[in-house]
Amino acid sequence: MICIVALPVLLILGIFSMRYRILAKEAFDCIFTMVTFRPCRSKLDQRIKAGVTGKLMKYHPGFAKFIFKNFEILSWIFVALFALSLVFSALGIVNYALYGNCNGPQPGAFCIINEIRNGVESAITTTNCTNVTNAAHAVIRSANAS
Repeated sequence: MICIVALPVLLILGIFSMRYRILAKEAFDCIFTMVTFRPCRSKLDQRIKAGVTGKLMKYHPGFAKFIFKNFEILSWIFVALFALSLVFSALGIVNYALYGNCNGPQPGAFCIINEIRNGVESAITTTNCTNVTNAAHAVIRSANAS
């Protein structure tokens, strides 16, 4: 199941590295074979499990043992969290497109898209004011010099 979460991450990382493109191809193949009710041939999930627990084993052996034993359950939890985050992100984007905020017809709660837009607008305004202020100071200095 971890292949479902790994695929989009590896696709993004694959833009920058050939190593991740190969892993993304394996994740796609794994998902395709799982959809057709066949076992995954690439063993990508086992390699991810070994890599994660191997790195944890150096620092937290007890936690690594817990991860190793419960990897399938944790994989399902991550798949569920991934799906929920996609749904809520899409819902926020649709609400923003329709109502101008992330929360739908009841505005007033926090919306990250509004905060980002406000931050960009204030940065543009600040930059423009700074340029105008610097230009005004230059004119005043030149007037004082003459």
